[in-house]
Amino acid sequence: MKNPVWALIALVLGLAVCCGCSFQTPRADVEDRSEYDITLSEVGIPAEFRAKYGEGRMGVADSAGMQRSVFENDMIRIFWIPTHMAMAFRLENKADDSLKIMWGRAEFVEVSGARGEASHGGVRYIEYNYTDKSWQRPSVIPPRGSATDWILPERRIMRAGGDLAGTGDVTPWLEEDPGKYIGKSVTVVLPLKVGERVVDYTFVFSINGLVREE
Repeated sequence: MKNPVWALIALVLGLAVCCGCSFQTPRADVEDRSEYDITLSEVGIPAEFRAKYGEGRMGVADSAGMQRSVFENDMIRIFWIPTHMAMAFRLENKADDSLKIMWGRAEFVEVSGARGEASHGGVRYIEYNYTDKSWQRPSVIPPRGSATDWILPERRIMRAGGDLAGTGDVTPWLEEDPGKYIGKSVTVVLPLKVGERVVDYTFVFSINGLVREE
């Protein structure tokens, strides 16, 4: 039997099946993991916040046969699972105040070095236009609460026009070309607001090789 926590994550991150203008961007399914072995190799935090919340620690956790990269300090605990479409994560708020993910400042640096805005789950295609940035509104995590989501390069979301306006598609963040990205890295900048201050967490992921099938 699967761990109930990850059963919930699979449900939350399951493929959206809405249609029309309410069609949501496909969500990363944790069962559809990346064909690459990707692990968290570095976490950058501004010095003043590192002094306040601690150096933190990285590691790899295993739950029901699923390996996840994890980072934890006195402010957050975050688990990362690379999938075929995006970087899925579960973020736990360890603070006594609400935590906000400031999506308007989030960035994704791809293997090519291209740096751009980042998108996330539960967003409707109709919200993606060039004048309205409502899709960038913050996600709020209550004290001692948690949130499950995913992040990918915003440019990977393809919007349809004309009669199909409000729909679209998502292209994989790593194209299917085994071996092409080994030795490279990707970076996620996740700005978290606690109180009146914003902490930019920079997560660097190393692409170590291909996942070996059991």
